[in-house]
Amino acid sequence: MKRMQSFAEWPLQRKLLVLIAFAVVVATVIGAIAFALYDLTTYRPRSVEGAIEEVRGVADVLVPALEFDDAETARQQLEAFARQPGVRALTVTLPDGRVFAEYLRPGAKAPAAGPLETAQSLSPEVVSVSAPIQSPVGRLGAVQMVKDLRPFTSRIYDYLASFMVGVLSMLALTIILSMALRREISRPVQSLVAAARLVSEQRAYGLRVTMPRSDELGQLAREFNVMLAVIEEREQQLRQSEAAAVQRLAEREAAESERASLEAQLRQSQKMQALGTLAGGIAHDFNNVLTAISGNARLALEDLPPDHVAAVSLREVTHAADRAKDLVRRILAFSRQEQTDRKVIDLRPVMAETLRLLRSTVSMAIQFRYEPARDLPNVLADATQVQQVLMNLGTNASDAMKEHGGVLRIQLDSVATNSRMQAAVPDLKPGRYVRVRVSDTGSGIDPALLHRIFDPFFTTKPQGQGTGLGLSVVHGIMRSHGGAVSVHSSPGHGATFDLYFPAATTAPESFDASDSLAALPAGRGEHILYVDDEEALVFLFTRSMERMGYRVTGVCRPEDALAKLRHEPRAFDLVLSDLGMPGMGGLEFAAEALRIRPDVPVIITTGYL
Repeated sequence: MKRMQSFAEWPLQRKLLVLIAFAVVVATVIGAIAFALYDLTTYRPRSVEGAIEEVRGVADVLVPALEFDDAETARQQLEAFARQPGVRALTVTLPDGRVFAEYLRPGAKAPAAGPLETAQSLSPEVVSVSAPIQSPVGRLGAVQMVKDLRPFTSRIYDYLASFMVGVLSMLALTIILSMALRREISRPVQSLVAAARLVSEQRAYGLRVTMPRSDELGQLAREFNVMLAVIEEREQQLRQSEAAAVQRLAEREAAESERASLEAQLRQSQKMQALGTLAGGIAHDFNNVLTAISGNARLALEDLPPDHVAAVSLREVTHAADRAKDLVRRILAFSRQEQTDRKVIDLRPVMAETLRLLRSTVSMAIQFRYEPARDLPNVLADATQVQQVLMNLGTNASDAMKEHGGVLRIQLDSVATNSRMQAAVPDLKPGRYVRVRVSDTGSGIDPALLHRIFDPFFTTKPQGQGTGLGLSVVHGIMRSHGGAVSVHSSPGHGATFDLYFPAATTAPESFDASDSLAALPAGRGEHILYVDDEEALVFLFTRSMERMGYRVTGVCRPEDALAKLRHEPRAFDLVLSDLGMPGMGGLEFAAEALRIRPDVPVIITTGYL
C-alpha cells in the first residue's frame, strides 16, 4: 500500500494551490459572517427609518382627501399603499381622534395611536410608525402604519447575488494567481531543481541556469551559477592536485630535480640582481668617462675654427659619445633597483622608445607592428617600469617565434570597464584605462599552464634558458600601478597579453632641454669649489666653467676640499660635489662643509641617470 505523502512532502505548486484554496474558503466564510453581522446589526434601524419615510409619503398623498372630507378616496389610497410588502394596517385619524379611513389586512387589528414620527415595537418582527398630515392651514390629522419586519432567513436572498459575485471573483482571482505563481515561481524553481539534479547525477559543473530576472529567484539562480563556478574551479584544482600528488608519488627523483631547478633559478635571480648592481656601478663610471670624452671634444670644437680639418672628427666623437650615453641610460633603466618614480606620461613615446631597444635584441625574421590610437588619455606611471614590462613581454614573444619568425603587434587604445571585462579580469577596478595589447603569432601557451605563468620561478623554457621571473615581474608592476594584466592563448595560435594602465586626468609633465640650456647665465667671477674623484671630470668642469666667466678650484679628494674651505671659508660662492666618491661620499662631504660654513650653497651631482 502506497504511503500518503505529508504536506511537507508535497510539491511547491500543490502546496501553493492548497494554501490559496484554503485562503479562498476562509475568506468566503469570513465574508458570510461579515454579511450576517452587518444585517443583524443594521437591518432593524434601516427598516424602521424606511417605514417612517413611507408613512410620511402616505401623509403627503392624503392631504387633498382630508381637505375635501373625501373618506372614500382616502380609503382607496390606503389600499393602494397597502399593496407594498409587509404592510399590515393603515389608519387615518382626525385631530379629535376619530378614524377618518383605514385599511386592515385580513386578521390584522387597528393599531393604537402613538407618538408622531416615532416607531413602536409591537413584537420582534412588527413595528408601528405614524406621521402627521399637514396642510398650509394646519394639521389635518395623522396616519399610522403597522409593518412586518422580514425575518433573517428571507433576507439572505437579498445578499445572495452580491455574495455569489464575491465568490466567483475570488475563484477567478485564485485561478489567475495560481497561473501567475506557476509561471513566476513554480516553473523557475522546477528549472533550478532540474539543474541541481543534473549536476548531482552527472557532475555537470559547467552547467549554468539562465534566468534574466532581478527578484529573489533571479538572485538565487545567479548564486547557484556562482556556486557551480566555485565547485567547477575547485574540481579542477582537485584534479590538478590529484595529478600533482600522483606525480609526486611516482618520479622522487623528479622532485629532487625540480628542487635543484628551483635552486638554480634562485641563483640565477640572485645573479641577475648582482649583475644589476654591477651594471649600475659600471655605468656610473663609464658615464663619467663618456662625459669627459664628450665635454673635452666639445671644448676642442670651440677652440677650433669651423672649417678646421679636425672639426669633423671631433663632431663624430661627440655623436658617438652621445649614443653611448643613451645606451648607458637604457641599460640602467632595466638593471637598477630603485623606488618607483611615477609621473603623468603619454605611453606612446615610451612604447616607441622601448620598441627601438627591443628591435636590436630580437631576430630580424620577426616583424614589428606598432598601432597606437590617436586620442589616448595620459597615465600615472613609472616609465622605466613600463619599459621593463614591454621588454619582458617582447622577449617572451620573440622566443615563441624564433623558429619560424612571425609578427609582434603592440596596440594602444582606451577602454572603460564593464561587467563582462571585470568578470574576465578580476583585478580590474571600475574606471577608464589605457590598454596595451601585446600579441604574437608564436607557438602559444598550453591552457593547463595559463594559471601558473605569473608564478615566480615558473618557466617552460629549458633549464638555463629562463629564470621564470619575467611574467611575475610584469604582474607585480601592473598591480603596483593600480592596473591589471590578462592573457589569452591557445597552442599554435600565439598569445595575447592585455595591460591595463589607469587613465590620469592631468596633463603629462614635459621638459624642454633647449630652453634650459639657453637660459644658462654667464658668470661674473664667482668662485666655485668643485670636488669629483674623476680627474678628467675636474679638468673638464674647470675649463668649461672658466669659459663661462666663473673661477673654479677643482680637487679630486673631499678631504682636500674641506681643508681649502677651512683655510678660506669666505673665498667660495658655491660648493659643487659628486655624490659617489671613495672614502667620503658627497652627502657626508656636504654635511662637513655646512658645519664649516653654514650659509654656503652646496650642490650634489651624480653620474647615475
